[in-house]
Amino acid sequence: MKLEQQLSLEQKVDDVLNELKPMLATHGGDVRLVNITKDKVAEVEFIGSCVGCSIVDVTLNNGLKEAILLSIPEISDVLDVTKHHE
Repeated sequence: MKLEQQLSLEQKVDDVLNELKPMLATHGGDVRLVNITKDKVAEVEFIGSCVGCSIVDVTLNNGLKEAILLSIPEISDVLDVTKHHE
């Protein structure tokens, strides 16, 4: 994959995340893109009150993942790489 294509894909994911960040911020949370793997899996990290939250899986699966996969068909999956239990 060319570098410019990778950057473009990262920008697309960041754009979707930026649309969702205000929702997370109302509860003191945030999210950031960590990496896009060679298999086009977007790895995200939750920040703030999202870390260790009991419904973070709902936020991931019914919010972030759904929005990213619908908006960016090149992305194959979205994974939470946050260290929730450290």
